[in-house]
Amino acid sequence: MKNYLIFVFGNNCIGMRLHNCIALIFIFLMSSKIIFAQGPYTPPYSFSFDDISIFKSDYTIVNGNNDLEIWTRNSEGSNWAVRYKWNVTEAADDWIFTPAITFSNKNYLIRFKYKTGTSFDEKFKLCLTNAITGNNSTIIKTIADFNPTQRINSFIQQSYVLQSGSVPTGNYYLGFHCYSDPRSYYLYIDDIEIRETNRYTIVASTGKNGTITPVGNIHTWGGLEQTFTITPNSGYTINTVKINNDITNVEKINNETAIYTFTDLQKNSKIDVTFKALPKIKQSKKPAKPKK
Repeated sequence: MKNYLIFVFGNNCIGMRLHNCIALIFIFLMSSKIIFAQGPYTPPYSFSFDDISIFKSDYTIVNGNNDLEIWTRNSEGSNWAVRYKWNVTEAADDWIFTPAITFSNKNYLIRFKYKTGTSFDEKFKLCLTNAITGNNSTIIKTIADFNPTQRINSFIQQSYVLQSGSVPTGNYYLGFHCYSDPRSYYLYIDDIEIRETNRYTIVASTGKNGTITPVGNIHTWGGLEQTFTITPNSGYTINTVKINNDITNVEKINNETAIYTFTDLQKNSKIDVTFKALPKIKQSKKPAKPKK
C-alpha cells in the first residue's frame, strides 16, 4: 500500500465550501483508510480524543465515498473531539472505528457524546463490526441510528446496553458511520466508554395524597438514567423524598410537580415520597357596611 501527497491549485475546490483557494493538500490512500486501529482492549475502555498519539495509533477512519471530507480530530475549547465535515454535492459515507474491543458473555454499557453544528439534518449510526472495512457485510449489530433535525449546541450523552449473549464472544469494533445528505454541516463525537454493567431494581413508593411515576419495582441497568415524576394531589405538596432512606432535594418542574433522576445506578435502590397539605389561606373578612 502506498500513500500519495497531492497538491491541487485552482480557483474553486469542488465538493467543498471554499472559494478562491490558493492550494489544497490532502492525503489519498488506496484503501481509503487513513489510520489503523490497534488492540484488542478489554473493558473498561474509554477515550476522549484528547491524546493525539492514541488517536493516531488506535483509531481507523474509512472514507467510503472517496471524497475530500472525512472524520478529523477537532478542538472544542479545552477539549478535543472528532468531527465530520459536510460535502456540498455528495452524501456522507464516512466511518470512524475504535480499536478492537474484546466482548465476552457479559452485559456491557456503551456510552458516547455527540452534538451538531447547525439545524441541518444529520444522519449517523453506531454499529458493532467484526472488521474495519466500512462494508455492511461486516456489521454484527446496529446499536443505534440517529437523525437529529435540530441544532444540538452542547454534547449530549447517549447510553446503550449490549446484553449478554447478544453477540458471540470475540473482538469487535465500534464504528460510527455518518451518512448525512449533501450540504449538511458538522457532526461531533466524543467521550466513548465501554464497561461491564449489571441489572438493578429501584423500588418506587409514595404515601397518601400524591403519585410517583413509574411506581413499584422498576428494573434498569447500571449507567442508564431512570427518571421519576412526583405529583401531589390538589391541595397538597411534597413533604419528603428519600433515596435509600436519605432525604434528598428534587427538581421542581412547576409549582408542585417534581422529578428525580438516577444517573449512574450501582446497586438496588429505593425512592419513597411523602406529601403534606398546603397551608390554608384565610380569607379576610369584608368590612361591615356602614349603617344608614
